Amino acid sequence: MDALIELSEVTKRYAAGGVPALDRVSLAVAAGEAVAVMGPSGSGKSTLLNLVAGLDRPSVGTVTVAGQRVDTRSETRLARYRRRQVGMIFQFFNLLDDLSVADNVLLPAQLAGTPRRRARARCAEPTGAVDTAAGAEIGQLLLDLNAAGQTLVLVTHSPELAGRYAKRTVRLLDGRIASDTFSGRDVES
Repeated sequence: MDALIELSEVTKRYAAGGVPALDRVSLAVAAGEAVAVMGPSGSGKSTLLNLVAGLDRPSVGTVTVAGQRVDTRSETRLARYRRRQVGMIFQFFNLLDDLSVADNVLLPAQLAGTPRRRARARCAEPTGAVDTAAGAEIGQLLLDLNAAGQTLVLVTHSPELAGRYAKRTVRLLDGRIASDTFSGRDVES
């Protein structure tokens, strides 16, 4: 398997000498794969995503995406990487308080060089706190993107959503990979 995303022996501690949020995690995700990451609160799910997205850096180990080390990039290069290669839908809003909702939605498009008029036309579909029908539309969009070759890493507490949107499920427990299954079979890790 050629890995698009690879974590190698990654440990992340938020406090020196503290309990690690992730503890010696090695994980490879192939290009075009759809992976659900599950586990109880505090298991390391968000930390794993933050490391892949370059929002955080490992204490030990390496994070590589598309053959490039993410964990050693400068803040400027990380911002460019997130803008061009990473799409995230956050559980919480993560909005800038001094901007309107529309301006928060427009900001990434403007940073990417999209003309303001075109960006404003595209910001008419907010996705936070959506109803069931809108949630189904977003889910279908994720499935369509994955079918077109985009890699999907989904963090969820719901086995139903994991089964619907991913063919592989990685379960974290206490910062470690407890299981890694593909279509119901254990995967070597």
